[in-house]
Amino acid sequence: MSTKSYSKAEIDSAISDYKKKRKNNPDTHIAYVKSLRNFRDVITASCIAIDGNGQKHIHQYRMNNGRLRKFAHKLLEREQDLLHAENFDRIFEIVSTIRVFGLGAVVYYDTSLRIAHTRTDCLPDKIYLIKEILKGARNLGIETKGKKHIFKNELPSPISTSDLECWEVADLLCCFFSEGKWKDCLEFAV
Repeated sequence: MSTKSYSKAEIDSAISDYKKKRKNNPDTHIAYVKSLRNFRDVITASCIAIDGNGQKHIHQYRMNNGRLRKFAHKLLEREQDLLHAENFDRIFEIVSTIRVFGLGAVVYYDTSLRIAHTRTDCLPDKIYLIKEILKGARNLGIETKGKKHIFKNELPSPISTSDLECWEVADLLCCFFSEGKWKDCLEFAV
């Protein structure tokens, strides 16, 4: 495993830059689902990854629309389960049981996160090790073998002591530490 050693100043700078970038580029997809009043609409918009302008999220922009709609249709059958999910783990578990060819962990995580943002106290309390998030954690020297998630306190300070929520830490790991430089992850609409 190749890791880069980051100084406290570099990590502080990455956190500060992340906060500025997030402030200037809020996730319009999360904002959109939070504005919806009907939970069925929340599920559908979360699955097809659109914002209020009909723009697809950068993570899903190459995904086949028919597959995303099929995913939404199947997940709507689990509406009551999602409404009664007590935490993010349960939302993610429900979403991840829906199988549509060509969809994988990033779609399941992003969909779960959008849905969780519309529920009180359902945001992640850990960092899920999916794709680039996993790469970012490894690049910080975190032991990830056999793990599906890590806790914020496993990360180096100042990340572990920052005021970032776990989903924001995951974003930071993906957008900065997976490559050691900023990627275009925070430019959500394509």
